[in-house]
Amino acid sequence: MKILFVCYANACRSQIAEAYGRWRAPEGVEIQSAGLIAAGVWPLARRAAEDRGLTMDGQWSKTLDEVSDQDFDLIVSLSGKARPHCDNLATKIADRTAKRPRREHWPILDPAGVTGTDEQLREVFALCVEDIAEEVDVLYSQLFPDTPVPSAPARGS
Repeated sequence: MKILFVCYANACRSQIAEAYGRWRAPEGVEIQSAGLIAAGVWPLARRAAEDRGLTMDGQWSKTLDEVSDQDFDLIVSLSGKARPHCDNLATKIADRTAKRPRREHWPILDPAGVTGTDEQLREVFALCVEDIAEEVDVLYSQLFPDTPVPSAPARGS
């Protein structure tokens, strides 16, 4: 199974979803992320993931166009701007393979759009990680009901 998480800039939400999704996925499941643009992985997103015990090693920011030739089984949009583009990609995959990918939309708040002190921003990014983790956990319990949930990753300091 191939799962794609998509947000606007592939800088925060979809990167966090890729990191958590990879950690949580059973063996053999491929997880990727993309955005309408590739803005680079935000340091606060990386830090929030690391604070949750996740790693973004090997992840980089890429556009939806860069992955559009791949056949995903599930496409999850994490922003309203990405949603119609994900629907279009699902249609292209269906035309190419005769199998339409499952579509999910999770309207997760974009932490990159929030302003405040360093402490406030860290809290917003941490909440984003938790919101995404909850959504992934629900999705994976449906997709992989016989796969045990791994032990929680060690949280950073």
